[in-house]
Amino acid sequence: MADFPTDPAQSPRSNKELAYSASLAGDELFKRGMFPEALERYVYAAQLSPDVAIFSFNAGLVCWRLGNVDVAQQHIERAIALDPRVSRFHRISSQLHYDSGRIDSALHHARRALELAPQDPEITIALASMLEANGQAQEAMQILQPLINRGPHTNSLTMVLARLAPHLGMEQQAITLIQRVLESQAGQRSREIAALHLMLASLLDSQKQYDRAFMHARQGNTMRGLTYDPHKHEQFIDELIGVMTRQRLSSLPHARNDDARPVLIVGMPRSGTSMIEQIVASHPFVHGAGELLGLFRIWQDNFSQLGHLSETLSALSGQRVNELAQHYLQPLKALNPTALRIIDKMPSNFVYLGLVSLLLPKARIIHCRRDPIDTCLSCFMTDFVSANEYACDLDWLGHYYRQYDRLMAHWKSVLDLPMLEVQYEEVVADLPGQSRRLVEFLGLPWNDRCVQFHKTDRFVATASSSQVRKPLYQSSVKRWEHYRQHLSPLLSALASS
Repeated sequence: MADFPTDPAQSPRSNKELAYSASLAGDELFKRGMFPEALERYVYAAQLSPDVAIFSFNAGLVCWRLGNVDVAQQHIERAIALDPRVSRFHRISSQLHYDSGRIDSALHHARRALELAPQDPEITIALASMLEANGQAQEAMQILQPLINRGPHTNSLTMVLARLAPHLGMEQQAITLIQRVLESQAGQRSREIAALHLMLASLLDSQKQYDRAFMHARQGNTMRGLTYDPHKHEQFIDELIGVMTRQRLSSLPHARNDDARPVLIVGMPRSGTSMIEQIVASHPFVHGAGELLGLFRIWQDNFSQLGHLSETLSALSGQRVNELAQHYLQPLKALNPTALRIIDKMPSNFVYLGLVSLLLPKARIIHCRRDPIDTCLSCFMTDFVSANEYACDLDWLGHYYRQYDRLMAHWKSVLDLPMLEVQYEEVVADLPGQSRRLVEFLGLPWNDRCVQFHKTDRFVATASSSQVRKPLYQSSVKRWEHYRQHLSPLLSALASS
């Protein structure tokens, strides 16, 4: 920020003027997508006028956009301390806590936001959505009832009502509501409308209306408008396999830590990763941390330039490897300082297992597998909040699955990390036996809570949040056979060599 005047001896009046000028400049930069530059202006404004809440709040918003959730929370909390009567401050704080898996804090701030703005439908819907995700369907419906009575049924209200429907035995009413809302917007395209199509697909599937379910899943995925480059992704996997050989990995510096707490659950999305995490996180010595971004960020900041992995690895020093290991371990330890094992359930971490072998030599890996066709179909029918672009198209799904499969085969042949492969269908068929196998792999004594995982009072912020609160069910096995006539592109892509 060398281009900003920083003289602390300026008068309070001039400081205030400079602060607002810097904040306005930050607003313009934010609109143009120049987020690091906008953050500099907002932080500078907050330094000049530390009593103005909006400057800290804006800095928090930009940090959130940049993916730095912890720093964003600090700025937002400061804004709330300066002015606790602004509902929007609490609303954003609530979302930040929710994204970090802190559901109690998220609900506290969402309720406070609603107290301050009781007529705001956005806040009402956000609170109800969080309650639904936390298994509090009845309370969510009570909060929504005045909004339902007042109308209209917006896309966001319709979506949360549809998510509540399975908990309340109202699936058919939700189907009718979504159809009516979609008909009123015929010909329009938006992310919200795409989500409604995918939600309708899920409800129709639960009612065994499989052809209609698939039609709406296809419409929703098409409307999402995402792109996936099979050639580029295959190049990336080729580079990982070609560079991270057993000989090369053994020659590189390894971090000097013996921390045995990290347990990575990896695999394709919808392969049972949330279920496995819930089983092991039901153990009193285990903390389930959900889907963490630590490894993704380390990779993006240090190793992501395609075609340069070999030279990047060659430049690694022992000191740098230790630093990167601590970047991952320090926030992990803070989540639960007393847990013997901490679960990082980010499925896509399978990509980074070569890096894990360098940074976390005592980590354990649980690899979740499921029937490839069931896995890909479930991805296609799921409305992922972000990423997973390949899930929008059956050809792409088949291609991505094959790349995942060959990379995992490579890791198993070159890594010395302890790795347990768990088959979804075997867990469904023999929960007690597979649960004991998992606990034994973690080096922990058996605990009966693991087979009662659906009773564990634990927040799960993924697409599987409702499933982990139910006992296992057989209907998810060979589910794809209901959709056989629609899956030719997927079957062909999976069979390609």
